[in-house]
Formats: sequence, structure tokens, C-alpha cells
Amino acid sequence: MAAACARLRTIAADGHAGVVACDVGGLAADVVALEALARLQLTAHRLGCRLRLRHASPDLKALVDLCGLADVLPREEGL
Repeated sequence: MAAACARLRTIAADGHAGVVACDVGGLAADVVALEALARLQLTAHRLGCRLRLRHASPDLKALVDLCGLADVLPREEGL
């Protein structure tokens, strides 16, 4: 998790990253992943950018929706 947040800080440091796409295609649909994504979104918010999920599996999409986090962890349009 720390590595993902560090990478996000590097991306946001140039000041051009208003929205950062996070490819979650290989991520398991469980509460550990959900917590990591929420923390990553919090880091993005603190850096002045927003995180969008890309290639989320149907199970991960369902878990995000079930937990009421669709507004917190939005998906890229059409994905």
C-alpha cells in the first residue's frame, strides 16, 4: 500500500494529474482491496487529484456498490 501511495505522490507531483486512472483488473474483490483503494483515494484527495478505477472486475464493482462506496471509488466512464 505504501508503494502505491508513493507512486501516486510521484504522479501528482507534476501538477498535471487531475484524475488518475488506477488499473484494478488483477485485484481481488475483498475487503482488504477495498480498504487499500479507499486509502489510495484519500491520498489522491490530499494531493488535489481524484482516483478512478479502471478494469474493475464484476465482483469488485459489486463489492464497491454493496459497501456504498461507488461515489468514493468511481469507475472510469464505460469501464
